[in-house]
Amino acid sequence: MGIGPENQPVSLSLTLTLKMAKNTKRIRSSDTARGAIEAMLEASLDLPEAPKHVNLRDGDRPFWENILRARARSEWSEADLVVAAQLARCMADIEREQRLLDSEGTVVANDRGTMVTNPRFRAINELKQSQLATFRALTLNANAKADSRVIANQRRTFNEAVAAKQMVRDEDGLLA
Repeated sequence: MGIGPENQPVSLSLTLTLKMAKNTKRIRSSDTARGAIEAMLEASLDLPEAPKHVNLRDGDRPFWENILRARARSEWSEADLVVAAQLARCMADIEREQRLLDSEGTVVANDRGTMVTNPRFRAINELKQSQLATFRALTLNANAKADSRVIANQRRTFNEAVAAKQMVRDEDGLLA
């Protein structure tokens, strides 16, 4: 038995490599005909639904859909969908708080009548921090799955397929 990488016996090294490969999701090559066909098929599917145990409010839906369009459908795991729902709720809350801040003004009177900065500023800033952290968590998860250049190519191919689907739908209404 020879010595493989990291001074491990070849058979052990090969076994570990095979186990790692088995547990790794196959990354689609977006620059092949097969990759383009897979992207077109994926683009024809509806967006994934939120997991049953996750509550999405009506106002969260537009944000949910925009977040899901940021990745190819195949990139979303069940855990990612939970985090995406949290991000959608956070983004909806930011918009709601911003509308209230716009209507109340940046300066309000406190209980003693003293003019102070509207406390919604702090609430909005905390929500934005949470939004950025959640967004980073989703992005880091994607980069952990594969090389970021591969993911960028997959997303570009997927987005082109979605655009092509929309163009066909607009032209003849045949695709649902």
